[in-house]
Amino acid sequence: MNVFVDENIPLSITQLLTSAGYTVWDLRNTEHQGLEDDKVFQLAQGKSAFFVTTDKDFFHTVPWNFSSHCGVAILALRQPNTHTLRKKMEWLLNNFQLSTLQNKVIPLKDNTYTVI
Repeated sequence: MNVFVDENIPLSITQLLTSAGYTVWDLRNTEHQGLEDDKVFQLAQGKSAFFVTTDKDFFHTVPWNFSSHCGVAILALRQPNTHTLRKKMEWLLNNFQLSTLQNKVIPLKDNTYTVI
């Protein structure tokens, strides 16, 4: 399965996903770095990829602007750092198969999550 990580996702999460067997597309250091959110998401969908970001705007835009997509995880922590973001991603991988989250947006907060 493909996973597309936004440029705000730490490299340790990219490494975690790769070691878990996912094909990871990373926006950093490409000509696409800095694109607007909707274009970034369209790139992810063009790769048939589950999308991982810390950008809370995707919570408000994806469900209404995209009738079909490969899924989105939003790591929406109050005080995000590499360690806490990685722990939240580990939790997601331990509790869900990303392929089951197609057409779903899952904001992961400090102590809660929602599947929309």
